[in-house]
Amino acid sequence: MSEKQAGGSESGRKLTLTFGLCAVAFLVLVVFGGLAVASDPEDASSEHSSVPPDGGSAPAVVAEVKNKRTATSRTFRLSDGQLETRVYQTPVNYRDAEGGWQPIGQELQQSTDGAVSNGSNSFDVQLPEDLDRAPAKLSTDGE
Repeated sequence: MSEKQAGGSESGRKLTLTFGLCAVAFLVLVVFGGLAVASDPEDASSEHSSVPPDGGSAPAVVAEVKNKRTATSRTFRLSDGQLETRVYQTPVNYRDAEGGWQPIGQELQQSTDGAVSNGSNSFDVQLPEDLDRAPAKLSTDGE
């Protein structure tokens, strides 16, 4: 095998590895980027509700009002009938194919062949167990 062919093969591996590492870094930023600024959006406990001025206990969260979601907010109905909207610096919801807002999945899923993929989101990242044997894949909106 000539040096040129061997170098091209090595270059391809480096490019694949670089792409894979960039995809992992991007995924980590998207999944965990807002956690330092905002509390876990999956936590609907009343610990985030404001305490009444009389020092009593804060009303408890009853349920999320899903039709009030935006990319960066979630609204909850409280036990006293009021609404509480939590606004985050980074997106906590993504728009699905039907136009509705869905929570961004923060979990990683591992398949039986060792590949790893991201949770529910407006894009899909699939990382093989071994980047030398299979490419990383990034797709958006089902493409």
